[in-house]
Amino acid sequence: RDIHNAAPGSTIRIPAGKFNVDSDAVLKITGKTDLTIIGQGEQTHLFSRHPEAEIISISNSNNIKVKGLTIYHAVEVACVATCVSISDSKRITVEDCDIHGSGAYGVGVWGHGNKNVRIIGNRIHDCSYWGVEFHAKGGEISGNTFYDNGGKGGKSHIVGDLAGIEQRNNTMR
Repeated sequence: RDIHNAAPGSTIRIPAGKFNVDSDAVLKITGKTDLTIIGQGEQTHLFSRHPEAEIISISNSNNIKVKGLTIYHAVEVACVATCVSISDSKRITVEDCDIHGSGAYGVGVWGHGNKNVRIIGNRIHDCSYWGVEFHAKGGEISGNTFYDNGGKGGKSHIVGDLAGIEQRNNTMR
């Protein structure tokens, strides 16, 4: 609710707790500018029990920062959704989050309109396909810890159009 009404330059603080974002309540950020969403790290959980629901979806937005959240699917059946989806957006940062339990990708950066997307300082693990699928013009994937993602013996961590993308100080286990 606060996100839909947020003015440019707003900071939304999500308190400690477990928040189920199933179905219609998926955290959608569409057409927003200059927005920061901050959680309490390990104490702020955004999760879905719906196997086809993205948990955070950012589209057609500019200068969005998501920080300090634990984001995951809590499903008993096969999950086919991405935890954080970014499309046709610029200057997006996902930082200091614990992202896991995706039936697809922990973070999916889709489409050709993405520019300067930063995935930094996260723990991304236990995703069925890849930790990150990345398609953007410019950006950074750094300081993340990846483990137990997808096939290839649990070592499917980063895939996509990575030319010109800064990758440094990532830990792959």
